[in-house]
Amino acid sequence: MAKLTNCEWTPEITRVDRGSLEGSNNFPEYASFGNKHQILRIVTENRIEWTACVANWKLCAEKPYVKPQGLPGIAAPICCSAVLGQMLADFTWALNKLGLEYRLIYGTLLGAVRSQAIIPWTHDIDIAISKSAIVNKSTFVALRKELGGLYYVGNSYMDTPRAHMLVPPYIEVDTAPFFDGPYDLDGNALFSDEIDERVKGMLPISDNWRERGYIDLYGGHLVWMNDSSLVVINNQTFTTVKEVDYELKNWYGESYSEPSVKGNWVGFSDAGTA
Repeated sequence: MAKLTNCEWTPEITRVDRGSLEGSNNFPEYASFGNKHQILRIVTENRIEWTACVANWKLCAEKPYVKPQGLPGIAAPICCSAVLGQMLADFTWALNKLGLEYRLIYGTLLGAVRSQAIIPWTHDIDIAISKSAIVNKSTFVALRKELGGLYYVGNSYMDTPRAHMLVPPYIEVDTAPFFDGPYDLDGNALFSDEIDERVKGMLPISDNWRERGYIDLYGGHLVWMNDSSLVVINNQTFTTVKEVDYELKNWYGESYSEPSVKGNWVGFSDAGTA
């Protein structure tokens, strides 16, 4: 692929500042290369990587995420809700490691109560931490360090405290069984009609930073942070506010358990968390 398009990707250029590569045929990772050339799926020896995740009713049901074990699931597009679920797990792990209390709030808590899952049409994870931690800039530095450089953590769009994943959506898998020996470059098993139909749901490709979702960080009110309860998302336990029903009714009304987005939905929606 790289040879035919006169592009290259090497371990050396992954360490080059991205700004210095602007306008060149060198890319610091496969995902940037793929996005530049309108390529969705990139297969390597130990993972399948995507330049974008997908959010639509055909692929992304509101239910706990389970990592696929076989085709076509392994080779099909990754739902943005699955990416957000991974971000939630990574970020709360880092908060716990640093001894920083957190609470799941807003749409993330709503998904936990309604289906023990991430709402599949939402574009963010909502987490509250103490107000003192929010204003202390060393908090963001410490979180970036714990997350191994895989996330940006700090002030983002409109000066909002956020975390963005810096790696593309991917699934770790031995891809050798999908090819007929080392000289097979086609990997026909990865291009079945069913998989192709799923991929069509991702088009057109976008490189908008919102397309992968993000974590919104809020300064937690004392009433949230003074006490807590537990909820489950994707079969993992997380900490949230004590008065769950009261807060959800306050945020979303008496009928909060009824999804407001129905039918053949496509893409992210702020209304979908109401």
